[in-house]
Amino acid sequence: MNTIKRDVYVLRNTIKIPIEVTKGTDMLGLEFAVRDYEIPATAAAVAYVYHKSMDKPKGTLCDVDNSVISFTPSGDFFAVGMNELQIRVINDGKSLISFKETIKCSDTMGFPDDEEEKQKTLVEQLLTKVGKEEGDRKTADDTEREERIAADDAEKKARIAEENARAEADEAIRANRIVTLDEIDLVTEEGFFVDALAVKELNSNLTKVNNILTNMESNLMAINTYHMTLNTSNVKTPDSWIECNRIGNLVMINGCAKITKAVNTYSVLNIASGAPVPCCNKQLYTVAIAQDNTYSNCFLEVSKSGAVNLLVRWQKASSGDIFYYEFCYICK
Repeated sequence: MNTIKRDVYVLRNTIKIPIEVTKGTDMLGLEFAVRDYEIPATAAAVAYVYHKSMDKPKGTLCDVDNSVISFTPSGDFFAVGMNELQIRVINDGKSLISFKETIKCSDTMGFPDDEEEKQKTLVEQLLTKVGKEEGDRKTADDTEREERIAADDAEKKARIAEENARAEADEAIRANRIVTLDEIDLVTEEGFFVDALAVKELNSNLTKVNNILTNMESNLMAINTYHMTLNTSNVKTPDSWIECNRIGNLVMINGCAKITKAVNTYSVLNIASGAPVPCCNKQLYTVAIAQDNTYSNCFLEVSKSGAVNLLVRWQKASSGDIFYYEFCYICK
């Protein structure tokens, strides 16, 4: 838009279409894209025009961007008629000269209010361009400085916000942490954190429970034998014997008692001691047992102290009577 564009070559001279302009026009730019040579980014370019009416060629500075050379000629840059345009590229003390382009400049009818300006010299154009570049560079530096300061401020604010958020989170954890198992029972909503102290307490309790269960398992599975003592004043040995085994809280007693004394009805005779204490609050009574070769008339009792007694009911027992017994119960 608003630019006359041409492809140019510097390694070979090609057929060119003349560029047509009107004298006095200074709003149209000329743009030449060099297709067979890569122009360095540090290069400068000058466009020269010559007309037979000129004593010597005129020159104007160009812009160079990625091998594209462009400039906007002033209103009096071209003379009416056929002009020759040639571009010189300068870089690192060396020059690259383009082939000539033909510029056909048409005349105007002449405007009485026009005031032509004298063409600026190349030195003036160069000074103007350098001043503009310095101004652009200063503006760019100022912009970069402002952007850097803004970025630093934004980063600082973000860092402070992050630190504040982390501090608030840490404070929330401290405020909502639970350090004992008793406090856990009071929790009714989400958002609380269990402290390592509470976990330590829980682990300690679990260890205790595990030890208790281990002991209970050992007790439940082990068979323990109790050495009970026969009362030799009331029973005859070796005709009498008693055996007591315990698995957990289950007690099994069996034996034989040959009494050496007569026992009247509704009387008690102690035959042994050392049995595990029953779990009931009162004495433990067994089912009825029979005298040898007769019917059931007696039963046994295990007292709170672990004594095993023979209880005779409505028929007395005589000295020499033999009683066989076997029973189980739950002990403390």
